[in-house]
Amino acid sequence: MKLSVISDEISQDLEHAVRVMQEYGVTGAELRGLWNVNIADIDDATARRAKKLLDANGIKVSSIASPSTSVTCLRKAPKRRAPCISRHRAISANR
Repeated sequence: MKLSVISDEISQDLEHAVRVMQEYGVTGAELRGLWNVNIADIDDATARRAKKLLDANGIKVSSIASPSTSVTCLRKAPKRRAPCISRHRAISANR
């Protein structure tokens, strides 16, 4: 079992959240909000930025907490689903 935290419950600033995770020996992060943006709404550049930061600090993505993965949201926003899932996969690749 891996110790994980919901990163935005530490801080919306992922850099700060990663520093705190390192301080406490946490090696996993559940991503929900990054830099004041819901994970479902981040762009590709933000996904790359997050992946680079997490990889550089040995933090693995344990989960993506996104409204786009809920059944209700998928039914309401089918056009939004594919880009969100693609970005989620990009962040958590090789995890």
